[in-house]
Amino acid sequence: MTNFQTQKANKPRIHVLADQLMTSDYKKEFTDFLDYLQQQKIVFTWYATNAYALNFRSKRVALMSLDENKFNIFIYTAQRDMFDSYLENQPQDIVDNFMASISIKCNGCTGCSPGKTFAVLGKSFKHVCFGGRGTHGYNFAAPGKNQIETIKKYVCIRQEYITKMLALGIHPGTAK
Repeated sequence: MTNFQTQKANKPRIHVLADQLMTSDYKKEFTDFLDYLQQQKIVFTWYATNAYALNFRSKRVALMSLDENKFNIFIYTAQRDMFDSYLENQPQDIVDNFMASISIKCNGCTGCSPGKTFAVLGKSFKHVCFGGRGTHGYNFAAPGKNQIETIKKYVCIRQEYITKMLALGIHPGTAK
């Protein structure tokens, strides 16, 4: 049986998989991060081999994959037509970081070719790559301690956005 088939049948809890894949000091840092996410009411759902969907109020917050002594995480923001609402009341550093991150030009690699054109906070963006997704997010590959603190901030912003959209009766995108 392949690792995928075994995991699909057993759907291992993320802490169990972390015990198998993580060693040394990084394991403690990672499990502390998982504990923080659980305190924030994040639910981990097995998604694929060594990968989990992170959900809040049944809406997708992030996708996380685990490997030996590292993890990767993609944190969702909002659908293109909701970026202004997502950025509403955010500090300037968050807005600046977001604006810089959506400036990646499409190179025709996937279904978004020739890229998307839209405006955010009055600024026009043309031919932006969305990697075939209808939403934007932040990708962190093998984050260190400082990046984990940034990830926590982005997770909280996504949670606030989900809560706000659901209160308005609007689907926040990326359903599980």
